[in-house]
Amino acid sequence: MKRLFVVLINLLAIGIISAQNLDSVIEKHLKAINAEKLAQFKSLYIKGRISMQGMQLDMEMYEKAPDKLKIVSNFSGMDMVQVINGNRGYMINPMMGSNDPIPFTADQIASIRSNSILNSSVEDAYRQGNMVMEGEESVAGKPAYKIKITAPEGTRHIFIDKESSYLVQMRMTVDQMELETTVELRFRDFTDTDGIIMARTIDTFMDGQSAGTAVYETIEFNREIADSEFEIK
Repeated sequence: MKRLFVVLINLLAIGIISAQNLDSVIEKHLKAINAEKLAQFKSLYIKGRISMQGMQLDMEMYEKAPDKLKIVSNFSGMDMVQVINGNRGYMINPMMGSNDPIPFTADQIASIRSNSILNSSVEDAYRQGNMVMEGEESVAGKPAYKIKITAPEGTRHIFIDKESSYLVQMRMTVDQMELETTVELRFRDFTDTDGIIMARTIDTFMDGQSAGTAVYETIEFNREIADSEFEIK
């Protein structure tokens, strides 16, 4: 009985220490990227390029608070479009042989929305109590805090660099043709844009193999973006 009592005390102590560490890590992260100022912006425009499987794609992203997002990728004159507007959304992918819009499911909308920059999914998960500290792991040769996020759209891990407090990696499992694939996004080339720290380069890995790289060449906050950009077809 005494041994059980000691074990319970130790587990409770570990839980308290873990929660305190998590609070400190997230607070430092939000301060490092200037999340308080980020929350004041109403729109965001990003222009860049994506390299994948030997192909080069031009990319534009439009985001408007609180719940509008549009991503357009162009390859050989063909536009691949993803649009989220509130709880509705669709995709157009001519590379699959059709220009007809395909509605997103609720899970797909939640997954895409988790990539929002104006509405930080990291801060939301923290405020909702959906985070658990799971120790440390090396990312690009540097130590990072490993944090588990549980959400309706699925479980993922984020990695926050111990020195800079920047988010340097995200890991999740996705279904690809009924096969589970581990996807990692690694963030680098952090720069200051209007007081907000953002990664300019995002490398994607699938099951440990390089799958592509996105480079943000232009980042504009509070750009005028018409609501018609997010019209649901």
